[in-house]
Amino acid sequence: MNQSASKIVSNLQALFMSILVALTGFGCQSDEDISLSYQANHQAHAAFAHQPKLHTIPQMDAPTLSTQRFVVQLHDASKRPPGMANAQTASSTLHRLMGHLGKPAKFVRNTGSRSMIIEFDEPLSRDEMDEVISELSAHRDISMIAPSRRFFPTSLPADPLLNEQWSLEPSDVGISASASWELSTGTSDVRVAVLDTGVRPHVDLVDSLVEGYDFVSSTQYSNDGDGRDASALDPGDWCETYGWDSSWHGTHVAGIIAATQNNGEGISGVSPNISLVPVRVMGQCGGTTEDMVDGMRWAAGLSVDGVPTNPNPVQVMNMSLGAWGECDAYLQSAIDEVVAAGVTIIAAAGNAGSDVAHISPANCERVVTVGATDHEGKRAWYSNYGEGVTLSAPGGDSSTLSNGILSLGNTGNRGPSEDTYVHYQGTSMAAPH
Repeated sequence: MNQSASKIVSNLQALFMSILVALTGFGCQSDEDISLSYQANHQAHAAFAHQPKLHTIPQMDAPTLSTQRFVVQLHDASKRPPGMANAQTASSTLHRLMGHLGKPAKFVRNTGSRSMIIEFDEPLSRDEMDEVISELSAHRDISMIAPSRRFFPTSLPADPLLNEQWSLEPSDVGISASASWELSTGTSDVRVAVLDTGVRPHVDLVDSLVEGYDFVSSTQYSNDGDGRDASALDPGDWCETYGWDSSWHGTHVAGIIAATQNNGEGISGVSPNISLVPVRVMGQCGGTTEDMVDGMRWAAGLSVDGVPTNPNPVQVMNMSLGAWGECDAYLQSAIDEVVAAGVTIIAAAGNAGSDVAHISPANCERVVTVGATDHEGKRAWYSNYGEGVTLSAPGGDSSTLSNGILSLGNTGNRGPSEDTYVHYQGTSMAAPH
């Protein structure tokens, strides 16, 4: 046996013992040392080079995508006890992975949907990812395997400026919100989930908020000192890796939907009297597939292991987020379950100025995919396009700040500070219209 093979065997022996401990509940493992590496190259549009760096989806070409985490779902997952994957199958799965690629891997945790997360020590290339998926998809004990990707808010930033909400006006470029308000401004029994960075209790939003949940599982990225909990408040999502300040993205999206009307404060939401359910699925530097899927299921009133059932299941779900890549089976399965539960899913088309087929969840089936128009009613320069776009709505163009979409924000660059109002642009802003 050569030195490399001997090292792999040694790794396996230690690994299998740790799997048995983790899966049978006789030990615990902190997520703090887990690196959620999703390789990306940030590209800023030249027209915004002078503005503060906030969020865009880190740009990358599909062939360069990589990951080091996979979501693995076993057959008959519904028959296993909550929070427990089969240890023998997990061990066999990892043995096949390591034997195939000669790379160390480890069990990370079970997901709320009774799948398991496994992680390699180093990111795999796109070709290696495809090999792993192809090889393990044929395994008799595995019903599904998908890469765990990082998802990002799909907005582009602008500086704060209090101005009119042109996107709601009765015009060729606005949505004529005033005409709909004559019929209804929404009712509290209509519940809309915003899967995003969480929300701030902004003075112009707090009356619309009902109980939500924080699904960011890794304390390394949560920015609130813990993992999942019953508080969907946004502690800030600054990210030194990409040079981002906190965006307060979820608060901005929520404000477009449900900012309070006729309260003498700031702006009005499109449907100011609905109940808004905040679901935090993104923290520092974005969020993961598995946290997003668990958040989707919870919002729809479906069971999620280790989390109380949502007392306010929603009818509509806004997902102003995205990641490069195809809509994998794990995500599509969750969407199918949520839609079957009676929920309409609204997804932002993304801001790469390319075919929406390259961005998920916008490229998944059974979602309403929304592109962005600018202040002239034309396709916004950044908006993704293609046959996968269901419709378009105002997303703004902040090259002139007042032509962005005005909504709620916060003055904090990292942690929260004071309520404010800011103009953003992006398909993230179009979707909640």
